[in-house]
Amino acid sequence: MIIAVENSTWSNIGDAFYQQSIEEVFRRTFPDSQVFAFDGPAERAFRAGNWIKNSTDLRPHTVADHFVFSGPILSDTFLKRYGQLIKNIKDARKSYSLISVHGG
Repeated sequence: MIIAVENSTWSNIGDAFYQQSIEEVFRRTFPDSQVFAFDGPAERAFRAGNWIKNSTDLRPHTVADHFVFSGPILSDTFLKRYGQLIKNIKDARKSYSLISVHGG
């Protein structure tokens, strides 16, 4: 199995430790699987400004059997940031999980 773990939305140093840990948990839990990191939405990784308008969303091109979204904020922007990607995952008969989600 190929597992893609969202690991790029580091708005502070704590996020790096948190997301690296999630990736390691999946490696240890599924030792026969290929586990790798993939980008989260640019809006979560960078503050508003030039970074977002110059970014490209490569998530739709990620090839995996299971996708792990770590800590998405369940707010009014969730569907905008994740909706189409989750629909594409389900349409391809792949699976996903939401880890440590929260809402405002």
